[in-house]
Amino acid sequence: MSNCRNCDSSLQSQYKFCYHCGQSVINFVRPVKPALKDMLHETLDIDGRLFTTVKTLLLKPGLLSLAYCDGKRVTYTPPLRMYLVMSILFFLMMAMLDSYTSPDSTESSVLSAYYPKLMFVLLPVFTLILQLLFRGTFYLSNLIFAIHIHCFVYLIYILSLPFHILDLMPLPNSVMMVLSVIAAPILFYLCGYLLLAMKRFYREHWAKILLKLVLFLSAYLIVLSVSLEVMMGMGLS
Repeated sequence: MSNCRNCDSSLQSQYKFCYHCGQSVINFVRPVKPALKDMLHETLDIDGRLFTTVKTLLLKPGLLSLAYCDGKRVTYTPPLRMYLVMSILFFLMMAMLDSYTSPDSTESSVLSAYYPKLMFVLLPVFTLILQLLFRGTFYLSNLIFAIHIHCFVYLIYILSLPFHILDLMPLPNSVMMVLSVIAAPILFYLCGYLLLAMKRFYREHWAKILLKLVLFLSAYLIVLSVSLEVMMGMGLS
């Protein structure tokens, strides 16, 4: 037995949080390595849930959002926590590749600086468009769906890092052709993922889903294009 350092309630050793006040039982008065390991485990939720969440996100479009909204939350990593981790990794990788390809480009520097903020701001817009297209749904459930879609895009970009690095190298045309063939199925799946996810999550007829997907992409791309132009104008002025 041990006591909570916040409220002094008695705890059993297997508990990660105090049942009375909810504070984590992690003790920081110890060597750095084990403390950092526990912090990383708590922040990223590195256990069976993370593997299950990523596997479901990649291989079963829309199922993660559907299960989470249906109340199956213990099985999966919370959406906001996953979005935070994926977005940080994505923008770090984007900044690294961008600085390598065009370190002296003012436009590139502005894009790297503002794009993360823009994507965070446009997440509610992404959700609002879904809300307008799928009437009768709730904004919060649409927000969870939007978060998972963004996590999927970020994750695909992160996993495709070797292709991005090879693309920057002066490789023969034959090698580039082989890489294009390998990357083609990934690109095809990326394009069809949103359609499959919408079909599973919103449970509407294929014709309606396809029409709403076209309307959604048109509206979102217009908003994104205008936002990028405004952002670049503000950054270069």
